[in-house]
Amino acid sequence: MIDCYECGKQISENASACPNCGAKPKNFKWWLWYPLGGVAAMLLLGILQSNSPENDEKYKARGAISVCWQEYEKKSLDPAAKRFIAGVCEQMEQKFRDQYRTSP
Repeated sequence: MIDCYECGKQISENASACPNCGAKPKNFKWWLWYPLGGVAAMLLLGILQSNSPENDEKYKARGAISVCWQEYEKKSLDPAAKRFIAGVCEQMEQKFRDQYRTSP
């Protein structure tokens, strides 16, 4: 026997409705909460990992490499300056690859 959530009277667990007030019992589906809990846990883990100090450093390093290549694209640079900037940008990319084991 369970209590009716509407009127509080005792009804059978197998009843399709309360004989006193006619309210249908709430059918709670536990099996649905397991996958939803798993998805929520993965999202939380992803959020926590994305806010790590290492990811902040990666983001800043990628930004610096991007700025470097933007400087390289300037039309006002002479060929020697372009070669120098390209060499610096390539060194920054190589340092990123060595440190994080992924391409920028």
